Amino acid sequence: MGLDDREQRILDEIERQFYDEDPDLADAVRNIVRVPMTVGRLRIAGVLAVIGLVFLVYMFPKDTIVASVGFVVMVGSVFAIVQGRRPKVLDRRHSTDVRAED
Repeated sequence: MGLDDREQRILDEIERQFYDEDPDLADAVRNIVRVPMTVGRLRIAGVLAVIGLVFLVYMFPKDTIVASVGFVVMVGSVFAIVQGRRPKVLDRRHSTDVRAED
């Protein structure tokens, strides 16, 4: 859904004020790149989460230490998945091998 003319003018005015008031911040915002976690790494984290869950469920009655390790692996993998779904912000000025994904 596009913006109507009035909303576009307001947005342009806000953008112009932003560039006028803080050019350093505007330059920094202009040079960032969002880099999401690769699909392969998300799959690996998903597999590790399932393996951790299996260790937790099947090993808990037998060996709580191994079950605890499974729990830690599961929680760490789920955390990696959640963090990996959020794109990381990198500064284009300080990184030479980051490609813009527009």
